[in-house]
Amino acid sequence: MGGDAAASEYCSLVLRVSDGHGNRPDGITAKVVEQNGRVEIRTTERGEARFCDLGLSGVTVTVGNSDHCDEVVVRNVPILWGVERTVNVIYSRDGCNADEVRSAGCGFLLRFLDSAGRPVPDVRLDPPDGEQPDAQARVLVWMRTGQTLSETARSQGYLPERVELKCDSSPRRQEKLVTLRQAK
Repeated sequence: MGGDAAASEYCSLVLRVSDGHGNRPDGITAKVVEQNGRVEIRTTERGEARFCDLGLSGVTVTVGNSDHCDEVVVRNVPILWGVERTVNVIYSRDGCNADEVRSAGCGFLLRFLDSAGRPVPDVRLDPPDGEQPDAQARVLVWMRTGQTLSETARSQGYLPERVELKCDSSPRRQEKLVTLRQAK
């Protein structure tokens, strides 16, 4: 079972990550899961992560983290013995930075609906200390951890509805449906 120098340098999978602007970022988490459940985790250096100790089964490659913005997953990547497989991934976090600034708190997407589940027009929050709902009766409310919010949703022809929110240890991003009942 002899080998040569080329065989000793063989690597099962090379992952190349770019950010879509030609940069090859450092410190991006890359995970490979083999079909048998074996997991290997690396971080990129100059946009590259090498997985040299893989078996013969196909793998799933994940770039980024599931709890962060823009995770990329490539499934069913074949691995062949003696063949170095290269997978190129664009991992752009351009739209994520604003979200990360707010990561110390909670984001609530409020939807204001009538009893039939339709958006209620012209909803206004009282007191009007932040964003107001859009034309689809939605508003995104950001809060710091430990903060509470108590406002009243109002729309002509509907009864006022109290909205109570608290930013605690629940999921940091939530969607809340607020039902407004028609006035009689």
